[in-house]
Amino acid sequence: IRALRMLPLLKASWRMVSGLLESWSTMISMLLLLTLALYLFACLGLEVITKNDLVQATLEEHDLVAHFNSLITIMLTLTQFVTLDSCASIYYPIIKNHPELVFYFLPVIVIVSISLMNLVTAVLVEGGVALAHKDQREMRKEQFRKIKKLDPEFREFFRRVDADGSGTIQLVEMEHLADRCYPDALRDKIRPESLIELWDILDTDGSGDIDEAEFVDGLLNLCLCEHDVMSSDTLGLTRLMKANQNKSVHIQKMIQHVVTELSTVSRGFTRLAEAMERKTHHIHAEGSLMVHI
Repeated sequence: IRALRMLPLLKASWRMVSGLLESWSTMISMLLLLTLALYLFACLGLEVITKNDLVQATLEEHDLVAHFNSLITIMLTLTQFVTLDSCASIYYPIIKNHPELVFYFLPVIVIVSISLMNLVTAVLVEGGVALAHKDQREMRKEQFRKIKKLDPEFREFFRRVDADGSGTIQLVEMEHLADRCYPDALRDKIRPESLIELWDILDTDGSGDIDEAEFVDGLLNLCLCEHDVMSSDTLGLTRLMKANQNKSVHIQKMIQHVVTELSTVSRGFTRLAEAMERKTHHIHAEGSLMVHI
């Protein structure tokens, strides 16, 4: 079943079936709550409608006595309010002759017909969204397991690129890579020319050389992208992010250099001020000695 739900043709069917299976407890809870609400309103209707002689005359006039002659029949009548099934033909003549009963039928419509039904819809939608997120996580795990199996193939690909056997590869080696050496499993995810453009992403430490661990981990992460093939917009965005990162590092180094220079200048000014202060004290001492003489 887990394998079947990954198929695109069965994905929508699986979500509908699993949504029904997952929401059975919610539906039972809402059914009990709805039954309780209908029972309470039926008990109230028994007092304000069935036992009211004036209202009974109106019911007989409009042939509505069968809808309010017992607790069970009142509950069945209120069931029409749940789906708003021709309920206007019931409450309209009653409210027209007895306007005070609007305070009975209005809460029935607001609570039973609107609030409870919308609450059921909201709970079911929330369950469907949670189920969709769960399916996405399952698909992500399944995709990760499939891509993880490509680890040996990526390592073999690294050894093909590393023609000199130095244990690291450079951009020039990637540029001279023959198309036949490119793995088919990776070709479905990333185009060969795109891999060259993504060199800065694979080079995580910015050294210009990529070792086997960086290469394999970078390919695994790139294959976990949402899209099957990286678009030019994605490549442009990644290059822009890398360029901004390099600029940030450069600016940070410049700031550190400026701070160091300012600290050096500050220490120089401090030493100059101390020297001037010592010179001033020396001049004052000589002037005092001359005055004394």
